Amino acid sequence: MVLVAATILGGPVGSHAHEFWLDASEYRPDTAAEITIYLRGGHYFPASALAPADRVIHRLTATSSAGTRDLSSTTEKRERRASLVISDPGLHRIDLVLQRPQLEKPDAWARLLLVPSGSTSDPAQYASGKGLEILPLMPIETARVGHSLLINVIRDGIAVKARIQIVAAGGGVAWVDSMPEQPAAFTPRKPGRHLATVTDGGQTATLMFDVQP
Repeated sequence: MVLVAATILGGPVGSHAHEFWLDASEYRPDTAAEITIYLRGGHYFPASALAPADRVIHRLTATSSAGTRDLSSTTEKRERRASLVISDPGLHRIDLVLQRPQLEKPDAWARLLLVPSGSTSDPAQYASGKGLEILPLMPIETARVGHSLLINVIRDGIAVKARIQIVAAGGGVAWVDSMPEQPAAFTPRKPGRHLATVTDGGQTATLMFDVQP
């Protein structure tokens, strides 16, 4: 297996296009805790976060060992949010599917992987097999500064060639190339939230994840 390493640049945090992402009030919540999920979009993560319009939100779901359930969201001022109760100790995969009214199919996906405190996750559970997805190949809760994180991009369950942009909330941008049978390797330099974005065929997918020191 050949690993494709990252090219990392310092400087302002930014993005090359409008994108959507999910964020959370806690990334390692306690089981049974109620947390807030934030739905955001903009040209520059994290500074330009705005609430996505109703007309582009196709579906917001939470998937765990208990199954998949729809989440409702509300907008107050510049924030769009949803409440989530951590129903069991396993992985909670939060998925936002977006579709512009003039299109027949979704054109953007945003994902957030939450692992309750004291629990571990199985990367085999990260994929839905639908649309464009950014998939860590290692437990996301193990992401740490200085440790390589392997990432693939898949479309409808099939690995594809893609360039992933990863922006650290604390500053810095990296690009990593993922190819079928050749995952990208990203080594974080800073702790905190990171937003991974990939664009392919006019469609976009994002994954928000937290990096430990």
